[in-house]
Amino acid sequence: TLEPGINFEARRVEDAMDAIGEKIEEMLRPVKSFFGEKARFSALPEEKKASFQELFDAFLELRDQYLALCAERRRLLASEEYQPVKQVIVRKLIHPDVFIRTDLCMKQFKRQVTGPVALVEDLDNATIRPKTYVPGKGIVEEEKTED
Repeated sequence: TLEPGINFEARRVEDAMDAIGEKIEEMLRPVKSFFGEKARFSALPEEKKASFQELFDAFLELRDQYLALCAERRRLLASEEYQPVKQVIVRKLIHPDVFIRTDLCMKQFKRQVTGPVALVEDLDNATIRPKTYVPGKGIVEEEKTED
């Protein structure tokens, strides 16, 4: 799978955010039934309340980590260094069963595509299209082949 235009540092941060989100969800599962039930919580034994307090403290720590990762992700995506180019230049060939994926488009090439060719987004059809590419000149024709 090729993913042109993807900021892999931001992807790493998003994966860490997902992992923390799953931990938070798992952590909150046993206490969800007490949300909005103050009397029910008050009726619990002190040791159970203490364990819930420890859980809440752990939740606050994870929340802070999650918020820090959110800020890092925003910084990475706003960076002037991140200017996605959503095309792939194939100089020789692309093998069958290769996937090309961008934020908005995806295509699996079922047959071998020989280059030079540029694979670019076709947003109207949510796919990736091969276009004739000439080194030094760039894309010179509208479409080379449809796969």
